[in-house]
Amino acid sequence: MCLSQVRLLCLATQHDDLQSVCYLLKEARITVPQEPSNSNPAILAAYYGHAGLVKELLDSIPGPCLRRDLLNWMLATSCQQGHLDVVQLLVHDYNADAKDCAIHSDEFAVITGLPLYAAARAGRGTHRLCASTTQTIGT
Repeated sequence: MCLSQVRLLCLATQHDDLQSVCYLLKEARITVPQEPSNSNPAILAAYYGHAGLVKELLDSIPGPCLRRDLLNWMLATSCQQGHLDVVQLLVHDYNADAKDCAIHSDEFAVITGLPLYAAARAGRGTHRLCASTTQTIGT
C-alpha cells in the first residue's frame, strides 16, 4: 500500500468529502489500514465526527478482517470528541466493545482510552454518551 494513497484518503476524510473517499476506496482500490494510529483515515473520521465516512471506511474492510483494536481506538476517540452518532454507530453496527476499550501506547493500555472516562474528561455531551454507552453495556 502506497503511503501517498493513504494520505489522499486521510485528506478527503478530514474534509468530510464522501464522494472522494468512495472514489478512492472503490475505483482507486485504496485499502484502509488496519493499524490503529492518529493518522489512520478511519480514526480521523471518528475524531472529526464524520459518521457517514466512518461507515464507508469500515464497510470497505471485510467483516472478519476488521480489527478490534482499530474499533476500540475509534470508539475512544469519538467519545473524547463527544460524537454520539459515531459512538452509537460503532457500538450498534460494528459491535465495538464499550466495556473494554482502550487506546494503546506501546504495549500498555492508556486509561484515558476508556470511553466513559474519555467522555467525562472531554465534557462534551457526557450525559448522553454515558447513557448511550451504559444502555449498550446493559443489553
